[in-house]
Amino acid sequence: ESYANNNQLVTNSTATLPSLSSLNLSLDGISVQPQSGGWSIRFDSALFDRDDHLKIGSKSLIEALAKALVRTQEKIHVQVVGYADNEPPTWPWSKPMNDAKLGQLRADRVKAILARLSLFPSNALSSTNGTSADLPHPGDSRRNRTVVLRISAQF
Repeated sequence: ESYANNNQLVTNSTATLPSLSSLNLSLDGISVQPQSGGWSIRFDSALFDRDDHLKIGSKSLIEALAKALVRTQEKIHVQVVGYADNEPPTWPWSKPMNDAKLGQLRADRVKAILARLSLFPSNALSSTNGTSADLPHPGDSRRNRTVVLRISAQF
């Protein structure tokens, strides 16, 4: 009976994320903050120079972050939240895009990069646009040319 009690499988445990220290995200340019049972991962500078065009080095930073997340060996869901902050049109003859549409384009672009890496199951990735109320860098429109990754446990 003692052996049986010590070797029972736990079947009704709740899914938990590893502690922040076990994330091992020692990557320059990235900030991690706990957020409602998961994490919010923010890039310290802009990822995009205009529209959904990535700045030099942004793609490799996104890929490095994805690999660090996979090393946790946890089943996670990654929601990519795209942002824009009152950006002028790229070309003089083009129409300005509203922040929601541009934010969604950026989120979709980063989600596509993560999907091409084949590190996450397809149901573990989603994208949405952020609102002006939750900008990662309030008052700094150029730095808000970015995305935030919201990480939660996948059940």
